[in-house]
Amino acid sequence: MCMKDRESIPSLWYQSDPQRLNQTTIPLGWVTMVEPLRPYSANLFAIIGSSGVGRDTLIDAMMSLNPSIARIRRTTTREQRYPGESLRIDSRSEESFASIQENQNLLCPYRYPANDKWYGIPFDELSKITNGPAILEGTAEPLPIKRLLPNSTTVIIVPESFTQLQTQLVNRDGDTAETHRRVARSQRELALLVNRIPSLLQANLIDGIIINNDTPERVAQRTFMQMETKNWETIIQSQLQNDVSDYLSAWNSNVTTL
Repeated sequence: MCMKDRESIPSLWYQSDPQRLNQTTIPLGWVTMVEPLRPYSANLFAIIGSSGVGRDTLIDAMMSLNPSIARIRRTTTREQRYPGESLRIDSRSEESFASIQENQNLLCPYRYPANDKWYGIPFDELSKITNGPAILEGTAEPLPIKRLLPNSTTVIIVPESFTQLQTQLVNRDGDTAETHRRVARSQRELALLVNRIPSLLQANLIDGIIINNDTPERVAQRTFMQMETKNWETIIQSQLQNDVSDYLSAWNSNVTTL
């Protein structure tokens, strides 16, 4: 089986149409699969963001403040980077990943071009919402889940600026040539995703944004307050808006060089 034939979510990296991700196709099989979960959909909190924006750090802080929240693990063909990462992801071979897909136990499978690895959301993991609140994170996969479970909450986490994003990635991965290539990829993903925020809000595919501009604990506390009040931010910081505008202007001027 060729997994590329089953790719359902346009990546944030290989595309020329900034609106393409809004038109994600939802296979009928996914609709049928999640139907039993719809009564529990309000228990799902999903965080979308490009690499390095702080998704995992925020989730760790939220789970520290409220240990009763479950974490939904994604299945991936990426190897674990450090001991204990199995709490976040389930790493498998491409053959095993394909088998899970073939058995229709995987939602939203897609290849992430930044590392050429496959990711998906196992139905068994998503089913954790039947037992109470659960958190899911990803770069794009939660958008179809919001369509499938419209009473869930989906937000996009963003930094204050491209400079903050670069600093976080360098601090995490070291000041290497590969890290700076990752920074370039993440800036592109972030620019495309931020550019879609108004249309995603209008289409009710996201509920708002989280601005990662404080300590993890304070951002987590603010997130819990926003979850309770459902009063989400919808406007990004001015510096990030300027960074994105400059990036997209360069994109429009010479898309083949980006």
